[in-house]
Amino acid sequence: MESAKDDMESTSPAASPPTPATATTATATAMADHRATLRTLLCAEVLSMTGSQLSAVALPWFALQSTGSPAAMSKVMAAQMVAVAVFGLLGASLAGRLGPRKVLLLADTARAPLIALVPLLHSAGLLGTPVFMVLLFAVGSFFAPYVASQQAILPALVGDDETLLSKANARLQGATRLTILLGPPAAGLLIAAMGAPAVLFLDALSFLCSAILLRWGLPRDLPIAVAPRRGRLRDSMAVLFRDRMLGHWTLAQILGESAWQALFALIPVFVLLRHGSSTLSGVLLGAFGGGALLGTFLVGPALRRLSNLRLAVLGRAGQGIAFLALLLPLGPGALTVFLVVVGLLNGVSNAPMAAVRTAAIPAPLRSSTLTVIAAGALSGALWAWRRRAPPWNPRASSGRSWGWRSSRPSGPRSSSWAPRPPPGGGRWTAETGTSTWSYDSFVRLGRYDGAMAHVSAAERRPQLIKAAIDLMTREGVAAGSTRAIAAELGVAQATVHYTFGTKADLYRAVLERLTDDLTARVERATPEDAGFEETIAALAHASWRTVREEPTRYRLLTELSMLALRTPGLSEAYEGYYRGVGEVTARLVSEAAARAGYELAQPAETIARFFLAGFDGLTLQRLYAPDEFSEDVGLRVLVSATLALAGGRLEPAEMPTGRRVAG
Repeated sequence: MESAKDDMESTSPAASPPTPATATTATATAMADHRATLRTLLCAEVLSMTGSQLSAVALPWFALQSTGSPAAMSKVMAAQMVAVAVFGLLGASLAGRLGPRKVLLLADTARAPLIALVPLLHSAGLLGTPVFMVLLFAVGSFFAPYVASQQAILPALVGDDETLLSKANARLQGATRLTILLGPPAAGLLIAAMGAPAVLFLDALSFLCSAILLRWGLPRDLPIAVAPRRGRLRDSMAVLFRDRMLGHWTLAQILGESAWQALFALIPVFVLLRHGSSTLSGVLLGAFGGGALLGTFLVGPALRRLSNLRLAVLGRAGQGIAFLALLLPLGPGALTVFLVVVGLLNGVSNAPMAAVRTAAIPAPLRSSTLTVIAAGALSGALWAWRRRAPPWNPRASSGRSWGWRSSRPSGPRSSSWAPRPPPGGGRWTAETGTSTWSYDSFVRLGRYDGAMAHVSAAERRPQLIKAAIDLMTREGVAAGSTRAIAAELGVAQATVHYTFGTKADLYRAVLERLTDDLTARVERATPEDAGFEETIAALAHASWRTVREEPTRYRLLTELSMLALRTPGLSEAYEGYYRGVGEVTARLVSEAAARAGYELAQPAETIARFFLAGFDGLTLQRLYAPDEFSEDVGLRVLVSATLALAGGRLEPAEMPTGRRVAG
């Protein structure tokens, strides 16, 4: 027995490193035995991660849209990272006891309904910020065990050789990087086409499909060593403290993940508040995915020249150097190039680093130790989200649009992100690329979000309409961009697009509100017991009083009508507005006639259009060439002519039907 044991030890990989020929044979055998299982794992990874990448864009976007607050978005996303840190440590023992297969199944099965609850509760008006945080906390609790189980299951498929593990990790991460490349741009397009709630339903469906695939394709009898029931977490921590390389790499990964998550936290805020485009947010995140995917393709060729350890170290060092570029004021194009480069370095170093780390951990402790490492690394994301930069950085940035400037050249710049007015009475403004906003506007933008509670779209709609009317009444239709309207109310620009869809829809709502307000005032002034002629005179007087008291409202209506003539999406809205005004006026004429027993000589619609034609002309004269005496005479003549038309005392004149042709 002793000699047999010695013989086994002498032929083990630890005692006698395999030759290239033996490694090749082992590779072929392992891949032949477990190729189907590995394919199943890769397919499930593509499904699950595709959904995750869709929600990586959809969740921050949805949080900004539903709350109108970058701070609320950060709290919601940070709740997910808190769960990663907490359950990464507390769940290490559970992950080790259940094994990778059960953890993968449980994670995908549980996350499907949790993600689906986000849009469902929102549609029911039950998704406040605390509920949103609880849901994402539950989703995040599965993340670290899931990632760790993916790595822990690979040695059971390909063996413990670092080269084989690197190649298997490269395939797994290649599948992940493919989803990172395609998922965010697709998410941006899908959000624009379907809306964020529908994209979240797709994410839930992807988790469900992944769970079904794993249950069908992963065998129950994979050769995975399991640690003793007690002491898994303690033993896993001991491995990290005992092995200098594992300990140092875990610390480095925590710092690196903090940097990554700080960057990813800023991307949607930067894009939404500066550009208002979900597509650009997806493109930037997809640029990182493209570089990372290219990096995984280069792992195999790189391993022919470098060892796993050296390739991992060089890739990580390159990332650190590349991050120095963020000290420069990068625009969208430069930021895209930066993300491609750091993504490539990340992709080429991740697989060998994972292989070296996995091989260094004792087999019975791999699931629990890798879960602790994943939790430690991703807990850096929590710190990054909590310390995220604000939507606009007040510090100087070479005069670019990220900076603040004072309208007084001698005024010093504030060092706090919510700026204080400069000494000496100066006024802070911010260059946004399209307009200059005042200090007060930015105080609203900077201060509102921390205390703003969840507001449903139904509640937000009238607030935005009023803000649009106030802004355009004060500064004109040309100033009524969605960005400026959002600033007027103190919400994110994405909130405007979420509530109304397009600017034409918002303007249509503005026209409807103006019409309702003006007609309501006229209707309130209608006498209930007067005759027909007295009623029409009272209606004309009440309408003219609104012109005299609120000329800016009528000026806004005039500007909107001119804009509608040249704007296809708005012309239908103004046509609907004018048709509505005509219907209301015709109804008032009909009701007045019916109440007084007055027989109309012409249809009420014809009388209403006649009156409105004259009234609109008088209104334009009042706005652009005021003359009190002429207006008073014109209004009285208009009322007399309208009554004459209604009573049959005014016969329409015959008009020539064609041109006279000279003989």
